[in-house]
Amino acid sequence: MRVLVARDPERARATIRALEGSGFEAATVQVTVSEPLENPGSLPDLSGFDWVAFTSRNAVASFVAALSREQRDLPGGVRLAAVGDATAEAAARALRRPDLVAGRATGAGLADALSALDGQHREPRRTRILWPCATRTTLGFADGLTRAGILLERWPCYATRAVDPGLVRHRLEALAPWHACVFAAPSGVRAFLAAWPLPWRFVAVAIGPTTGAALRDAGVRNMVISASPRAGALAEAVEVAVERFGHGGLSP
Repeated sequence: MRVLVARDPERARATIRALEGSGFEAATVQVTVSEPLENPGSLPDLSGFDWVAFTSRNAVASFVAALSREQRDLPGGVRLAAVGDATAEAAARALRRPDLVAGRATGAGLADALSALDGQHREPRRTRILWPCATRTTLGFADGLTRAGILLERWPCYATRAVDPGLVRHRLEALAPWHACVFAAPSGVRAFLAAWPLPWRFVAVAIGPTTGAALRDAGVRNMVISASPRAGALAEAVEVAVERFGHGGLSP
């Protein structure tokens, strides 16, 4: 039974291993590419922020590159927040161990964690957070902080673009038939749909609630949301999805 992972092969490696360990035949299909902006603009004065919040490893890499390019250091008094373990590990390697890692590895989960911490330690002034982010972002993180009265400043530093739909479709046709596909981001859902429109005969597995919402909004009904973005949890979600929705494959 073949399962696709709609993600960059390097980032999909652990998921592929987990799927193969569960008895599936697994393959990747890259549907998006994330690239740093050529001219992201200078970093603001970091001493004016209480937190730098990272919601992806791409954001960590772009932020670190800007520090090096501008020959600046991260002030010791600025705390770091990360959306999940993979992003936290990237920050720990390049900067220092984050002070906060969201229990729920979503933008909304990180916003809730920061808001709860802010409520416990309310300063006379409003908390300020710098958000190194993509040029196109989802609303969960920003909306959650705005509701909590926290000041958020975006610093767009990378862009995610779709791989040419013709190339993606050619790859999909070569891999057919498959029974399930794992999606790692809303941008990946949109890019996959551009290459392979509905209706789908395979089952979809979302890495988390935000990606699940993108699938649902697109009209996908045969879908399961993983309990965690970890590779083992994704493999378990695929097992659940195939069992729940059947074993029919897909042909071009």
